[in-house]
This record gives sequence, structure tokens and C-alpha cells, in this order.
Amino acid sequence: MTGIKSGAWNIAAKTAPTVLKGDANAVYSPACIYEGLRIVRMGAGGASARELDELLGVEKPEGDWLGLERVDKWSYEDYKAHIAAGVWLDRRAEPSTAFVEECRMGEVSITETDLAAPDAGEQITQWISDKTEGLLAPTVDLDADALACVASALYLKDAWSNEFDKNATKRSAFHAEGGDIDADFMTAEVDLPVADTDFGVVVGYPLSNGASMVFALPNEDVALADLIADGSLLDAVKDFCGEVIDVELHVPKFACEATVDDMNMALSRAGFATAEMPDLAPMTGQAGTPASYVHGARIAIDEDGIEAGAYFAMVACAGIMPELWEPPKPRVIVLDRPFAYVIVSRTRQPLFIGTVCSPEADPYAWLPYESESEKGSEDGWIIEDEEIPGICRITLEGGGHTPYAITCSVYGLMVHTAFASDYDEAIGKYEGMKQELEGCARLLDNESFENGEWCGAFIDKWL
Repeated sequence: MTGIKSGAWNIAAKTAPTVLKGDANAVYSPACIYEGLRIVRMGAGGASARELDELLGVEKPEGDWLGLERVDKWSYEDYKAHIAAGVWLDRRAEPSTAFVEECRMGEVSITETDLAAPDAGEQITQWISDKTEGLLAPTVDLDADALACVASALYLKDAWSNEFDKNATKRSAFHAEGGDIDADFMTAEVDLPVADTDFGVVVGYPLSNGASMVFALPNEDVALADLIADGSLLDAVKDFCGEVIDVELHVPKFACEATVDDMNMALSRAGFATAEMPDLAPMTGQAGTPASYVHGARIAIDEDGIEAGAYFAMVACAGIMPELWEPPKPRVIVLDRPFAYVIVSRTRQPLFIGTVCSPEADPYAWLPYESESEKGSEDGWIIEDEEIPGICRITLEGGGHTPYAITCSVYGLMVHTAFASDYDEAIGKYEGMKQELEGCARLLDNESFENGEWCGAFIDKWL
């Protein structure tokens, strides 16, 4: 299927054909799954241990194997990334001394508790929420016969090494399978690594701490699902280096949250044949414990960067389941049809993998009204000029008869100008008025919304 052999990449190669269908938005984390299965392997024996060794590789990761620690003092000041794993054992479980010691050596916490207690699942939910900085909080329902739960969680928040210019974001058509839809495209012109493959183009966009988001855009006559199924897409990304050239890159903003429909089946197909009835005697004291698995992830990208989180959990039960000079023109790459992406860590590990097939625009998103921010008017120079298309607009000007003027309109209802004596006051008013205008935009279709009363109150407040 692919040439990928070890660790998290092996999990990616063997699970992607099951997890990613190629016809819908999706995201998951091979690195998070790897970390969870690594802990399961500590507590496995017999055939289950052999299957997991084949899937995970026998080499144990050491140190910052995912490259999540901050290494560059110039990286994004709010950068945050971490991975964690924990084990919850019911008091009926009888873990081996070797399992407990291996967890201790690997700094994996073990909590002895009553997994049949009403709040046991809530404790694990809260742990996942804490480890993903509140990004994910799945409901964890534990069967009364639950003997053990293993969970892992991954979180990443980082900025692009070269931020996208918010003034350059434009709404344009994304050519989805079901027809064109509107999406908000970020644009940047920057030197990037690019590789042309048999199926299309691969381009990498670096993040501040050494990781990168690698986009794979198939040719128009190539189905994304086929590339996922035959493994060629992940092979191209894993080995990607590319030639660094001047690129004008257009990327749609998107957000996606997804859970794997049948993680048990995905793991079985990946080579963990005993996944549904693993031998977990070293962890629970019982061989052949029915087990269920769940995995979910969430990602969002915008002009500032990315935020992503993932969790993986296993529950084992005692009984039933739960050019010329003239500079050359940049290579233009427009991700305006279904594409795939992989967030590759500084140490070349697959943190997140996903597909974007329908990145629909937020109808209430603010977009630049004009890209030429220095265009002048008779009242002054335009500093900010944004619009929720078809609904409202707000403009900040400076340099006229008064230092700053903020003019806003709700189309067909109101035009109003407020003034400020200095820049800080102007920005404060601009952001406050903008927030209230967005609230109005979201209510206009509500029959009970008194738009005239709202306009009067808005004008009285922002003089």
C-alpha cells in the first residue's frame, strides 16, 4: 500500500483509508492515537502485544519526539503544545508490577478509582478538556463492568512563520464536489517548498516553532479518495521536501471537528486484529477483556495561525462492550477544490491529518471592503475598512478635520459616524462598534428583532 514503515506514520498509512473518505471535511491525529496505543501496549500481552509491536514499532520514543517544546525564542509568544496520557484503573483491576513500573518510568499517571461511579466518566472528560485547553470535552460513558480506561490528548496552538495579511482575505468560490460554495481565502506571497507529483502539487507552509502545514492539492481529474486509498498522498507528504520558490498561496479558512465513526474497525484493519478482545492481563489482571475505542479531533486555521486538539481513549471491560530580471512571477497555488493536509512536527511526525471538501464561508465574517488600505478620501486616510458582505460596513479614517472618524452603516437602515481624539480611543470605538454591528447582522432575520430601536440605541451609545 505505501512505503511508510514506522511509528505514527505507520498508523497514519494504515488508518487513513478507513478514517478519511475523501468526500467530506475530516481531521484526526495519528500522533495522538500512537501515544494512546503506546500505553495500551504497556498493558498488553500475547497476540495483542505482538500486533501492537508491529503497528507501533519496537523503538520507544525518547525525549521530545514530537518536537512540541518551544525551541525558538522568536516563535509565537502564545505558542502552546503538549501531549499527555493517563490510565484509570478500577479497584477490581490487578495490574502487574511491571506495568505499574513502566508507567511510572514513562511519567504516565495511574489513577485507581471506582469506574462504576456516576462521576467516573466526567473525571476523564475533564482530564481531556484540561489537556486540550478546553478545545474538546467528549462525553465518556463508562460501563459498570469497566476495568480500565487509557486516554491520550494532544494540543497545538501556533502561528504561521509568515502571517497572512488579513486585508488580503477575499471571499471566492471553492469548487466542492456538489457544486461551488463561498469560502474566505487567505492569500500570501512568500518563498515556500513546492513539489509537483504524479497526482498534483504539494506545498508546505511553516509554523513558528519549526512544524509546518503541508497541503496536497490533487489535479482536477484526480479523486482525493483514490489518493488516500492507495497511500500515494501520505507517501508524498512524508517524503516531502520540495523546491523553495516564490509562491502566491490561496488557502481557505476552515474549522473542522470530527470523531472517527468506528475506531475499533480502523484499528483492526490497521493490524491490531485483537483490538475488540485484547489480552490486557498486565494492565487489568484479566486476559481477553472486551474493549472499545474512540478518537476525536478539532482544528481551525485563520490568518493568525492554527489551533488543534485531539483525544484517544480505550475502555476495557470485564464483561460486555462499551525568471528574468524583472523578478519572476510567483507560482500561484489556489486550494479551491477538495484537498488534504498534514501538520508535520519539527521532528517530522504527523500531528494531524485531514481533508477539506466543503470550507463554507461564515456569512457573518468580516472581510476587507478594499484591499488598498492607503486609499484616501476627502475626510482623511482610510486605516481600516471592513464589511459583512451585503449587510453592514465600518470604516476608520484619520487625518481629516478631526483626528479620527469611525463611519458605519447597516445597509438600508442606518449610517452613523463617531469621532475620536486619538488612535487608542479610535481603535477602542472601532472594535466596540464592529462587535455590536456583527450582533445586529446575526439578528436581522429574526422577526422579533426591533431594528429601529436597535439603531437608535446604537447611535446614542456611539457618539
